[in-house]
Amino acid sequence: YNRLDERVMALGSDIQRSFTKFYINYSTRRSFVTVQPRKRKLFCYVSLAWEELPERNELITRDVRKIGHYGMGDTEIMLADISQLDYAVRLIEASYRKAGQ
Repeated sequence: YNRLDERVMALGSDIQRSFTKFYINYSTRRSFVTVQPRKRKLFCYVSLAWEELPERNELITRDVRKIGHYGMGDTEIMLADISQLDYAVRLIEASYRKAGQ
């Protein structure tokens, strides 16, 4: 989680982080990603529609528009390994740019 947090907070000086019982929210004027920590994985939900993803890795991303989950976002990114961090940050950055529009 710490590496992801550092990378997300480095995207811009306007980012605010807030903690809830079930997830961690990152926002500017609007939320752009929520993170649900689990024992061995992090589930990140970005405010990008499945069709808006700049790139898809169907092993770790899925469309969750019709699936209930805590937080916000239409696309889930499941981080189970540090090697997936760069891919996840690219999607989170796209969501951050969209939230700033």
